[in-house]
Amino acid sequence: MYSKCESLEDTRWLFEKMPQRNVISWNVMVTAYAKHGLGRKAVQITEYMQLDGVKPDNVTCVGLLNVCTGSADLKLGRKVHGWIAEGRCEADLILWNSLLNMYGRCGEVEQAEMVFDGILQRNVISWTAMLTAYSRQNRQDMALLLFHAIHLSGVKPTCITFLEALDACVGAEALGKGRLVHSCAVQSGNDTDVSLGSALVAMYGRCGSIRDAKACFDDTEVRKNHVTWSAMIAAFVQHGQDREGLQHLRFMQQQGLDMSPATFASTLSACSNLADLREGKRIHSYVRERRFDTEAATVTNSLVTMYGKCGSLDCAREVFETSRRQDIICWNAIISGYAQHGQTRDAVELFHRMQQEGVTPDPVTFVCILSVCSHGGLLDEGVYAYASMVELGLEPTQDNYACVIDLLGRAGKLQEAEEFIQSLGTRPAIETLTSLLSSCKSHGDVQRGRRAAEGIMEMDPRSSSAHVVLSSIYSADPEE
Repeated sequence: MYSKCESLEDTRWLFEKMPQRNVISWNVMVTAYAKHGLGRKAVQITEYMQLDGVKPDNVTCVGLLNVCTGSADLKLGRKVHGWIAEGRCEADLILWNSLLNMYGRCGEVEQAEMVFDGILQRNVISWTAMLTAYSRQNRQDMALLLFHAIHLSGVKPTCITFLEALDACVGAEALGKGRLVHSCAVQSGNDTDVSLGSALVAMYGRCGSIRDAKACFDDTEVRKNHVTWSAMIAAFVQHGQDREGLQHLRFMQQQGLDMSPATFASTLSACSNLADLREGKRIHSYVRERRFDTEAATVTNSLVTMYGKCGSLDCAREVFETSRRQDIICWNAIISGYAQHGQTRDAVELFHRMQQEGVTPDPVTFVCILSVCSHGGLLDEGVYAYASMVELGLEPTQDNYACVIDLLGRAGKLQEAEEFIQSLGTRPAIETLTSLLSSCKSHGDVQRGRRAAEGIMEMDPRSSSAHVVLSSIYSADPEE
């Protein structure tokens, strides 16, 4: 009774007072610890249980597997699997489903498949657990194939099954399959569930059909909560209908619905896209009331990005400095804000500071900082940034290469720029050669300019820009 009523201390007190304990009483403690997220304690009590001469049964194993599901403790999960294989406990469908779910949640899809294939009498929980495993590991095609197999098997999907199938529908190519899942949900009568209605709006938004998303949102049979409204706002913003997104935020507020960090993140993105500082500040005032500006990373990052794009760098910096946790997205947002407005030194200083504070730059950081150095003519800083990128084992992009070429070209180091292109070991992109060609024009280097132009025209014979730039180089050189 105490275990079910969430009173862990009372449960433990009663357990310790028991003169004799059987497998049921031990399982109550294992389950209680697992339920409260105390995985280590659940494992410890199982070890004491065995020392007391009581063998774990299927209930014990399910409790421990639930701990693994929450903490991704794969080692413990495999240990429990070993007990099952050794026949220490009689495995039933509940236990097999828990094992399947554990492997899926821990990212071990192949192991989950093995367990799933070994279950002879699968129920909807088995099918849904396997579908979830595929979806969470970005194997959307397999997840949707499995959903089709569920449909053919005659097993009746639950609302959770539909939610996971919809979550696997990503991109325009999955729109048809998303509509099929929607149709099945309607036939099953689950389409009026508020969580499923929200998932349908989100799915159609991800798959590029704002019309279908709006139709689901406007469906009078579907109740709407803050998740539904947030999904609709996000869909508008994803498809460039930023004003519609902001208008629906006002409608949402008129309904008296509370706004989540996801709602604020989407609407702040709309303000960023529109460079609407006034609306951004209005939304920020609501964010402050709920203290999301310092506690929710997605909101903090969106605020920094919004203020940066709107040119209010002091406000962007204030949000950045007062946030409790500055992740890589937040660092990229503040660096990008300074870069976009020509504050190259501030951007570079922040780049060095993030490294000093133990934050590892990612490819987005390097695209930004190399571009900053390129436009600001900061050769040494740009070379350092490129070397740092290579040292971290990150694969440079063609944009990165073009920035390095531009840096060397602006500094008049055209020979080094050409040698850099030759050292890449791969065929340079048109953008890279175009950057070199532009530098050759600036410095009147006819021979290198001709080689760069020839390389561009070899890849794109119809490139008129290469002909034009090369002609201007020739006309500027009286000896040619």
